[in-house]
Amino acid sequence: MRKIPDLLAGVLLAGVVLAVSAEAAALGNVTGIAEKNRQIELTTDDGSVTRIIFYRPDIFRIWVGPGGAFSDPAGDEPTPIVIHKGPAIAVELKEEKDYYRVESAECVLRIFKAPCRFALYRKDNTTLVFEETEPISCGEKATIQRIGRNRDDFFYGGGMQNGHFLHNNRVVRIASTPDWEEGGAPNAVPFYMTLKGYGAFRNTYARGTYTFGEPTATSHAENRFDCYYFYGPSLKKILDGYTLITGRPFMPPMWSLEFGDADRYNDGTYECVSYADKYIDSDIPVGWFLPNDGYKLNFDRFPEVQKELAKRNIFTGMWTDEKREFEKMVKEWGVRLFKLDIAWVGRGYKFSLDACRQCYGYIENNSDARGILWVTLGWAGSQRYTIMWTGDNTGTLDWIRWHIPTVTGAGLSAQNGATGDVEGIYGGDPITYVRDLQWKCFTPFMMIIDNWSRDKHEKKPMSYGDPFTIHTRKALKLKSRLMPYLYSYCYEANLTGLPVQRAMVLEFPEDENTRTEEGGRAKTKYQFMSGEWLLVAPVYQDTSRWSFYLPKGTWTDFESGATYAGGKTIDNYDVSNFKLPVLVREGAILPLYPESFYENRKQQRPRDPLQVEVFPHATQATQFVLFEDDGLTYKFRDGRYNKTSFASDAVGAPGSIKVSVAGCFEGNGYDGMPAARNYRLAVHTANKPAAVSWAKEGGAAATLKEAAEANALDSMDEGWYFESGRGGIVHVKMRPQDARGRFSVEIKK
Repeated sequence: MRKIPDLLAGVLLAGVVLAVSAEAAALGNVTGIAEKNRQIELTTDDGSVTRIIFYRPDIFRIWVGPGGAFSDPAGDEPTPIVIHKGPAIAVELKEEKDYYRVESAECVLRIFKAPCRFALYRKDNTTLVFEETEPISCGEKATIQRIGRNRDDFFYGGGMQNGHFLHNNRVVRIASTPDWEEGGAPNAVPFYMTLKGYGAFRNTYARGTYTFGEPTATSHAENRFDCYYFYGPSLKKILDGYTLITGRPFMPPMWSLEFGDADRYNDGTYECVSYADKYIDSDIPVGWFLPNDGYKLNFDRFPEVQKELAKRNIFTGMWTDEKREFEKMVKEWGVRLFKLDIAWVGRGYKFSLDACRQCYGYIENNSDARGILWVTLGWAGSQRYTIMWTGDNTGTLDWIRWHIPTVTGAGLSAQNGATGDVEGIYGGDPITYVRDLQWKCFTPFMMIIDNWSRDKHEKKPMSYGDPFTIHTRKALKLKSRLMPYLYSYCYEANLTGLPVQRAMVLEFPEDENTRTEEGGRAKTKYQFMSGEWLLVAPVYQDTSRWSFYLPKGTWTDFESGATYAGGKTIDNYDVSNFKLPVLVREGAILPLYPESFYENRKQQRPRDPLQVEVFPHATQATQFVLFEDDGLTYKFRDGRYNKTSFASDAVGAPGSIKVSVAGCFEGNGYDGMPAARNYRLAVHTANKPAAVSWAKEGGAAATLKEAAEANALDSMDEGWYFESGRGGIVHVKMRPQDARGRFSVEIKK
C-alpha cells in the first residue's frame, strides 16, 4: 500500500494566509443592486459582481466574480461537485438605511453597503447567525472570508480530520495530506458547520485552510469565491442541505455492511478461497473478499475465485491499482465492489472524484446492482460513491483512541462511509484486534487489509486463536443481528445525509458536555451514537474498568440489562473479559435478525423470525421504522421496498405498555419478501405483567397465554414469558403475521 505523494500535500498555513491577504482585493462599496431571474446581483466599486441565489428558503449561494467574471471549474468537470439542479426561488429584496435585506421564508441575509459585507439573521432579522468582520477578498494566491466568532460557535466538518470531530481554535487543512496518522487529513472537504446554526460549503477543488479562531478565516488557493450557506438551525438540517447540494451518501448493498477481507492473495488470487473456508470452519461471518491485483501479483484465476466464493454466498470485489476490463469484470465475473488504489486517485481531487464516478458507473451500468467503492483522497461529493478510510496505519490501542473522533468527525461532513482498517495495516496485537473490531461492528463498514503483517501475524478474526477468536466471533455474530438496524439508518443517510455513526452532539446538541474536545466539558470525544438509540464507548486501553458519559435520561446496558440515570459520567464500568460498553437510550426500538450461520458450507443470512427489542420511554411514545428491500438493487427507488413501523407507548394507556406493528407502513413490497413474518417482541420492563393481549387492527383483543418457562414458549404457537433477569423482559411470541398487516400487543402492568 502506497501513501499519497508529497506533491498532493500542498497545505496553506495560517501565516501564509495572512501574508497573501495583502495581495488580495476586497469587495468595495455597493454601487448597484438588482434582481434578475430570481437572482440578486450587486456591483461594488472594486469592479466585482456578486450574485446571491436562494435554492431553498434555508440554502443560498454567494458567488463573487472578480472583475465581473464568473467561473465554476468544479461545475465544468465530468463529475461535478454540485449536483443540485433546482431553480432559484423567489425572495424579497428591501433596502434599509445601511444595508439591503434579502428575506426568505426562513432567514434574512443582510448586505451592508459600505463596504460590502454579509450577515445572516434568523427570520426575525434580530437574532444574529453570522456576520463578516470585513469584506470577502479575492487574489491570485488566495480568496478569504472572515466571519466573527459567536459565543455558541462550535465548529464541525472539514471531512475526515484524523483525531478530531471539533475544530475550535484549530487550523484545519482542507487538503489531503501524506500523513495518515493523528492530525492527518486523508479525506478533507471544504465544508464546515456550527452550533450557532449555519453551515458553509466552498464550491471548489482548490486547497484550503480554515482557521477557527477569532475571527473564523476560510481561505482557498484560487482567485474566485463561490460558497453555499445552509441555515439550520440544527446540525441535522444543515447536513440535509449540504447533501442536497453535493449529493446524498450512497445506499449500500446490505452485504457490504458485513465484515470484509482484503489481501494480496497468491496462486492467481485463488488463495482467498482457502481463507473463506477458514472463516466457515471458524463459524465467523464474512461478507466479501477483495483480492488485490497490484504489486505485480498473478491474477489469472479471478473468475474461478468469484464462482467459488459465490457458492459460499460470499461476494467478491477487486482491489485494483491498474485499469482493467471493468465491464467484463462486472458482467462476467460478478465484481460488485472496487477498492481504488493510488494510481486511480493519487493525482488530485478532480481526478479522484472522476475515477470514483467512472468506476461506480462500471458496476451500475453493467448490472442491476448498487455500486460501492473504497478509496482515500475524498472530497465534497465523494460520499455519493465511496467508503473513505484513514489510510495505512499501525494498529495500537492508542490508534483506536484517535480513530473514534476521526470516524464521528467524518460523519459530521456526511461521510457515512468512514472507517479505518481493523487493527491497522501494520503491527497490532490480540487486545487491539478485539477491541477495534468490537466497536466497528456498530458502524456501517469494516474490513481488514492483510498480508503486510503476515511475517508477524495475519489480520483474520481467527488469527490469534481462543480466547480472542471467541470474542471476535461474538462481535461479528452480533453485527449480523444488527443488520436491519444499521441498514435502516443507511437508508436514512441516503435520504438526509445523517450518518449512522454520530458524534454525541448530533443527538444531544443541548448538552454542553457533548460539544467540545477540550476542557472540563469534553466528555464525549471518545464515544458515539450508533443510530439514534445505541451509545457505544470503545475501550482503547488494556484495563478492566472504564468510564463514559451518559446524557440525561434512562439508559439500559445492552448486555446485562442494568439501568443507569444519565446526566453524569459512569465510572468503574466493568470491561473485563472484553466487555464493550453499549448503552441503550430510553425509548429505543431495535429490530434484530437471527445471527448469520453456515449450512452446507454456505453462508445463511436469515431475516425471520424478527426480534424486536423495546425499551419503553416513561413519558413519551417512540417509533422506529424498519427499511427492507432486496438488499442489492435500486428497485427501492420505484417503491419496491417495505417499511415496517414499530411504535412503543407507555403513557397513552395508563397501567400498560402498547407496542404497535404496521407492516408495509410505506412501500409496495420487494422481490423475495415473505408473505408472513414471525415476530418476537422483547419488551424491557422491571415488573411482571398482569396480562398480555394482542389484536389485529380494528379487531378484538385476544389474551395470550403465559409460558411457565422460557423453553416452554419456544414450543407454543403464541404466548409470553417474563424473564426476571437482565432488568426484566417480557418475551412475546406471535403466530405468523401477514407481513403487510397491522397489529398491536398490550402489556398490562
